[in-house]
Amino acid sequence: LQIITYYLASGFFIQAFIEHVPSKVFLRLSTAFLIFSIVLSAISFLFPFELIYQIALGFFPVMLLFLLSRIWQQSRRFFSIEVENRIEFLIPFFADILLCYGMLHDFICILQARYEYQMIPLMIYVYVGLYSIVLAKQYVLANKQTEEAKNLIIRASEREKRRIADDLHDGVGQLLHALEYLSQGALGSSDVNVSTLQTIRDTSAEAVGQLQNIIDDLNPVRYGTMGLASLLRTMTERTQSIYGCRVDCLIEGESIKMDDLVAQQLYYLYSEAIKNAITHAKPERIVVFLIIKADSIIGSIENDGVLDAPLSPSYTGHGIAIMRYRIEQLGGTFSLSRDQEDRVTVRFQIQRRKIDDSSRFG
Repeated sequence: LQIITYYLASGFFIQAFIEHVPSKVFLRLSTAFLIFSIVLSAISFLFPFELIYQIALGFFPVMLLFLLSRIWQQSRRFFSIEVENRIEFLIPFFADILLCYGMLHDFICILQARYEYQMIPLMIYVYVGLYSIVLAKQYVLANKQTEEAKNLIIRASEREKRRIADDLHDGVGQLLHALEYLSQGALGSSDVNVSTLQTIRDTSAEAVGQLQNIIDDLNPVRYGTMGLASLLRTMTERTQSIYGCRVDCLIEGESIKMDDLVAQQLYYLYSEAIKNAITHAKPERIVVFLIIKADSIIGSIENDGVLDAPLSPSYTGHGIAIMRYRIEQLGGTFSLSRDQEDRVTVRFQIQRRKIDDSSRFG
């Protein structure tokens, strides 16, 4: 029963880490190993261990190879993460090494026909204990991030309400007030003034245009008639005409269909990043990148300005925090950096989501 437990636990253990190694080869191998573990467990119930001894030995080297590959991947990631996270990273890394040692020790003992002392049970206890510490810390951190996210959403909602109110008051409201004034003057005149009517017409068109821009910002995908690429181009052209800042939009793979929820979240992210750049960096040029691949979506927003606040890994401005939150909710990665020439770059990458015909966004 102990050996059968090892078989089943190992098969499902490998399956649990598939998402950390997004490889079709690894997926096939892990599925094959899971089937092998289940079949081997069933055979172990039916036949004495002596009859399946040679087959059972194949379980150990395969499991060892998987653990060694995990340790190798963990060691490569160790130098690519931030310094403050390396101590937390060492705990699961050390747990994998201990489990690998226990597996190797018992495999050698089986080959030598020595069964006086088994290391795997002890290493499993240690492994579970170390990972429990990591999971407990992640649970506390997740609760903290949830509360912070709630506060961010509330603050962002209030900020958007104030922005919309200001846009309506300073833009559409002023134009409508002008229309009222011109219309009142036209009604009080006995003659038809063509110039006044043209002014009323032009002012009405401008009010409708400004209101349309506000609606587009609030719900860009409401009709589903434009793709994210078209929406981004429209947004960058509008930004360029309003603020006089050069905005380049570079897009690849735009013909690939995209989930509408993802498209909307990415639109908001680009909008927030451009507004942040205009407000804080005062750039002369902004470059918007979007690459849509078969399995991932990669994007960035780069500007040549200088942020008012110093840039650091713990930068917690509301705009940056909201952008990071949007990407993390989509299961992606987000980063903010500045090079020696003071170019500030926001980067993100997310996995493509599976969509059906009822949830497509061109």
